[in-house]
Amino acid sequence: MRNFGLPVVCLVSFLGLFQSGSAAFKSITISSFDVPCNEYAEETMKQVSSGASYGCGFSPTDYGWNSERSIHFNWCVSGLKDGSVHEADLNSSLTDRDTKLTQCQANADKYHTMRTNLCPTFTERSTRMAKIYPLLECSGGDTGGAFNLDSSVHSNWCSNLDVAQLGHPEWTLLDDHSEDLKAFLQADLDAKAATIYGSQCSSMNHHF
Repeated sequence: MRNFGLPVVCLVSFLGLFQSGSAAFKSITISSFDVPCNEYAEETMKQVSSGASYGCGFSPTDYGWNSERSIHFNWCVSGLKDGSVHEADLNSSLTDRDTKLTQCQANADKYHTMRTNLCPTFTERSTRMAKIYPLLECSGGDTGGAFNLDSSVHSNWCSNLDVAQLGHPEWTLLDDHSEDLKAFLQADLDAKAATIYGSQCSSMNHHF
C-alpha cells in the first residue's frame, strides 16, 4: 500500500476554523493536495504506459487508463477536496491497475509467442499465393492488397497485429487470445485461398 501522506488532521482543523472558505484557505487546501495527487498521477501514467507497451488493448479513453495525466491528477485533487475520494481509494485504483497489468502481461507473453511462431509461416504462404494470384484471370493482374508480392508487407502486418484488431475491438489481454490470433490468421489465409479457387478462377488448379 502506498502512503500518500495526506494532511487529514490539519485539514479537519482548518475546516473547523474557516467554514466560510477564504481565499487563503482555498490556496492552502489546493497546494496541500498537489504532492499526493502528483504522486498518484505519476504512478498512474507509469501503469498506462506499461499497458500500452504490453499491447494490453486497454482503451486510452477509458477513465482508469486515460492517457491524459491531467485527468488523473484533477480527479484526485477534486475528490480529496470534496471528500468523495480518500487515500484508500487512491491505493485501490492503483492496485486494481496493477492486478490487470499482471494479468495482461501473462496473456501478452502467450500472445506474442504465438504471433512470433505463426508469422513466418503466414508470411510464406501469403507470399506464395500472392505470386499465383496475378497469373489468374480473376485477378486482372492485381498485385496489391492481400496479394502484395512484397513479403515484408505480410510479415509486418502479422508482426504488428494486436488483440484489438482480431475483429473484436473491445477485446483486451485480460483474457488469453493467443488461440484467437491463430484462428484469425488461418481465416485470412483461407479467404485468400477461396479467392484463388473461387468460381472465376476455378479452372486454374494451383497448389500452395
